Amino acid sequence: MTADDVIQKAAGKIYQPPLSSVRYESDFPDLANPFHLLILLIDCDTEIMMNGILGFLENMTGRHLVPTIEALQLIGAFATANQLQQIQDCMTRHGVTWQQLRGDFEGSREFEITSFRKLHGPRLDSFASEARAIGRGFSLFYSSSAESAYELLCSYLQSRLIELQREIAKRAK
Repeated sequence: MTADDVIQKAAGKIYQPPLSSVRYESDFPDLANPFHLLILLIDCDTEIMMNGILGFLENMTGRHLVPTIEALQLIGAFATANQLQQIQDCMTRHGVTWQQLRGDFEGSREFEITSFRKLHGPRLDSFASEARAIGRGFSLFYSSSAESAYELLCSYLQSRLIELQREIAKRAK
């Protein structure tokens, strides 16, 4: 079995119990744990594909922006990590934090459909504009650049395959 096989098999199960509980482990995300690293990167890719870069930043996955950047560097996806670092720098320049973005959800209803501007108001317009420009066309695993973060992830996990399978099996009970 290859790392790609394990990733493909796990990808469909990490959003359902018992594997979904990994995100609530006290040490998540521990980048030394290959399963934590895998979930962190799949979550980032999924959120960006579904809700764009701003949706990623304001949702639970955005809380882990810095570890996501570190995970990408760890697997050798430096260009992808650099693009997310530019987003982090943009947040810093505009004084935007994950806590602030997440806090604006207070008072909203579950499954409520809204927009970034409606949720956060005009005070974040310049940040949103700049972040969208930096993140335009950004995709973690389906990049059009010469760097393939997915292939780098597979290569990184291939050498840790036994530990990855052990971590998955430990939680699948």
